[in-house]
Amino acid sequence: MRRFARKLLDACALNPSRVPASNHGLRCFASSSRKAPAMRPSQKQPLSQDPRIQARPAGESSEKFESKFPFPDKEKEMELSKLQVHVNDLYKHGNYVKALSEAQHLLTETRNHFGDSHPVTAAAYNNVGLFHKQLGQFDKARFAYQAAMKVYQQTVGSDHHSYASALHNLGTLNRSQTHLDATLKATDRLTLMDESARVLEQAYLIRRDELGEQHPHTVASRSSWGATLAAQLLQSYKQVGSGQYVNTSSRSAPAQLAWEVCEEHLQQALATAIANPRGPSIAKRSKAKGKQQQKNKQSLATRGSAIETLSAASAAQNLAVFIKTRATTESDDAMKQSRLEEAHKLYTDCLRVRTQLLPKDHPDVYATMYSMAELLQAKGDEEAANAIRQEILDTYDPPAAAEEAGASTENLSTALSDDFQQVHDVVAKEKQQAP
Repeated sequence: MRRFARKLLDACALNPSRVPASNHGLRCFASSSRKAPAMRPSQKQPLSQDPRIQARPAGESSEKFESKFPFPDKEKEMELSKLQVHVNDLYKHGNYVKALSEAQHLLTETRNHFGDSHPVTAAAYNNVGLFHKQLGQFDKARFAYQAAMKVYQQTVGSDHHSYASALHNLGTLNRSQTHLDATLKATDRLTLMDESARVLEQAYLIRRDELGEQHPHTVASRSSWGATLAAQLLQSYKQVGSGQYVNTSSRSAPAQLAWEVCEEHLQQALATAIANPRGPSIAKRSKAKGKQQQKNKQSLATRGSAIETLSAASAAQNLAVFIKTRATTESDDAMKQSRLEEAHKLYTDCLRVRTQLLPKDHPDVYATMYSMAELLQAKGDEEAANAIRQEILDTYDPPAAAEEAGASTENLSTALSDDFQQVHDVVAKEKQQAP
């Protein structure tokens, strides 16, 4: 009995986060599947007089047991949790300058509390990297993401989905920089795009194996991977007019096959997100909704109404950007207009979901509005495109500190780069030029 009790106590000490320090013994007994025998009233006695507790082998210390594993500081961890919620709230409202400052403070506090080699510290590095990216500070973002990867690799391994999250972030950073950093040389741009595709594929494979094909994070990585492959493909095209590209390579057949491969990833990512709705959904907000629509059987023409979650909206946004871009390579005007209409429907459904489920000033809402304006211009509806652009200018106020840190606006016409950073840059530039 004594040996069993000590083993049970050691087991609790190995999982201190599950055992409050003030309730340690109670939780240990509660976790035992074997009930203690009931005692008759005459048998009850104080624990200090219980011979089973008093009896100890010769030479064993009678001092209070102390675990070599420290119990968590609940108050400190609650403080860190509240700080993380505050950082998330700043992100949702696009206040990246303040969010970066708070994320850096959170990282310092996390390192002090958990140490440098802890998954929570890696997550804090991820936060810092995100806000550096959104402010166009690509090198600083890369340093933070790589630090997160290193800690994750040391603590949970390079086949863990947490490690894949840092990989995913690094891949999307590389892709964004190729579109927005005008200081890059052509060779550096190609290298970054290739690296982006490589790490996004790796992130997708890890998430697929760890989380399953249907998980929103897996869907996000597959969708981003497909978009990056398309961006790589577009590098073999040359812009010859307003929104029109031609293939400069003589290998038209391989290019056509490459477009199909890219679209397959993006289409499947959207289909998976629709078939496996998770998280906030506009369907959950409507009491009039009936049974869930039949899964995985909607055609692209009929599944628009099934885009009801943020995960599906993100996949739809990536697919719409791809379809709009592919339309610019079409020599057949009828096919071009058909693809633009397809992209228009996807953007409409994406914007409907995001405006209902996100704050009105959320970066993703502005990103879709910006993409819609670009699409309407490609369709020749300049008046409608300008109306949306004016709405963005009237409602979005980029933080002053971010205007100085932003990336170049010279590549805003680059296809497959519909990104919130573009929205920020355009608005900041327009407001600087305003009288």
